[in-house]
Amino acid sequence: MITGTIGSGKTSSVMYPFTRELIEYSHDIPSKKLGMLILDVKGNYYSQVKTYAKYYNRENDLIVIELGRKYKV
Repeated sequence: MITGTIGSGKTSSVMYPFTRELIEYSHDIPSKKLGMLILDVKGNYYSQVKTYAKYYNRENDLIVIELGRKYKV
């Protein structure tokens, strides 16, 4: 659990580095890559996840599901 007031740096100091580590983990070994589910209500977290996925060549692993729309692969 990560707690803090608005603007205290929870996302940039904890969530982004942790997400990057999970995406990076065994990214070059298909049978050991980790999967995760990220719920992003505001939609701004997605852009950073997409950047990490691109850097670690995992763009094809990214699936986006949006309300009222079909999912994007």
